[in-house]
Amino acid sequence: MPLGKPPFIHPEDLPAMQNYAAELVTEPSTNFRQFLVSKRFGDLSDHRFHFSLLPIPYLGDLNRADIFILQLNPGFNLVNYYAEWNVPAFRRRVEHSLREELDGVEFPFYSLDPELCWYSGYRWWEGKHRDIAATIANRKYKGRYLDALRELSQLIAVIRIGALSFDCLQRASASSSVAIDGAGQRSGAVRSREKSVVRPIQTAKFSTLSSILIPDVSDANLRNGRDSLTRLRSGHWRVDSFALLPN
Repeated sequence: MPLGKPPFIHPEDLPAMQNYAAELVTEPSTNFRQFLVSKRFGDLSDHRFHFSLLPIPYLGDLNRADIFILQLNPGFNLVNYYAEWNVPAFRRRVEHSLREELDGVEFPFYSLDPELCWYSGYRWWEGKHRDIAATIANRKYKGRYLDALRELSQLIAVIRIGALSFDCLQRASASSSVAIDGAGQRSGAVRSREKSVVRPIQTAKFSTLSSILIPDVSDANLRNGRDSLTRLRSGHWRVDSFALLPN
């Protein structure tokens, strides 16, 4: 997918989006300042796509992660526009993640990088993993929380599968499919990590997360999550458990 300028849509998804969200596909590119003066800013009922933002169909190192978490969709708030349009270093991190250019990257799951502590994604993911990170820090690193976050960032990858349930697509979005297939190709691999053998990973705990701006997990999202997992089971993924992460 070209990352030079909006709209940021995978070419294989463009026909469906032109039918489903034509008014968004054709709207002018919107940077941070332009979004502030647009009608969409502050409209809490607007859950439509933001094609002026880079998509995040996956996060983390898909080639090396040992744990895959399936999400329905990423969240959204004003910080996304500010970060991508006003902070070039952050935008480069997102682009490198999309291209999976992560060799030698200290925090491949960038939403666990304390250097991005101002970013809403860091606050969300660090909060979700705080107890786990604290346990790792105490057991392995003499309380050094930074080392624990670094290890988690290398262990974890997220694949957003919300598009599996989009009526306009009737399939996984092209970008989600790339992530799912890429992870699935590693299902037969076995490698060692600190004397324990880990299968990376066609078996994982899967979680559904609420839609943006909805404080609790909705019945609709729960149905969508189970529907997505049913579709995965019918393919090459084996789903052993279905966990629900509360907001």
